Amino acid sequence: KKANPNTVYFDAGDWFAGPYVSSLTKGEAVIDAMNYLGLDAACVGNHEFDYGWENASEQFKKANFPLLNGNIFLKGTEKLHWNKPYIIKNVNGIRLGIIGLHEKFAFYDTVSAEMITGVEVKDEKVYLRKYIEELKPKTDLIVLLTHIGIPGTQSSTGERDVPRNHEHDIELAKSVPGVDLMITGHPHSGLSEPINVNGTLIVSTDAYTIELGKLEITYDKKQDKITNYKNNKKI
Repeated sequence: KKANPNTVYFDAGDWFAGPYVSSLTKGEAVIDAMNYLGLDAACVGNHEFDYGWENASEQFKKANFPLLNGNIFLKGTEKLHWNKPYIIKNVNGIRLGIIGLHEKFAFYDTVSAEMITGVEVKDEKVYLRKYIEELKPKTDLIVLLTHIGIPGTQSSTGERDVPRNHEHDIELAKSVPGVDLMITGHPHSGLSEPINVNGTLIVSTDAYTIELGKLEITYDKKQDKITNYKNNKKI
């Protein structure tokens, strides 16, 4: 960010998993650490519910960065568990509409039922379409931060399963047009190059802070599209 003020820093979820200090503090210490990282936005992952849905909402209140989710609801209601589905951020004159969602399959596939008795996840495709429609008139680019897919192994052990692990990301991009950039978490398999699906660029990094992905894009306002991009998998 010091080298380039037009840099934005995103996270695709699952911060509460891993360090013992997270278990000891039910995630609070992780939120405290993340408050120093200069995040522009982060989405919610399944491990944020490891200590219960009520604890999750209490810890989220301590974040001083935008924390996004638009499809996890209080059970039986239309009230979001965390009422911030998206933000709009202006970067170098380009208006970014940044949406946070959690795939329904990935949530119920990985979270202990007793930890989520008071919440329910609704179809991410339905809500992605809704938020794109709301953001399109007010933004230039749509960025989706999403926790989605099939948990796999880090690509540092071999990239044979990377396309399979990102199958759900690809399906979502095919099903819901209008997303320019999709930053995904959950599969634990970094992509050496973005997957381009009908103009949606899908990027992901390995898990456990193994790497920090860097994607450089060029946006042409007259053409209203990304005209060039370059991805550095590890920096």
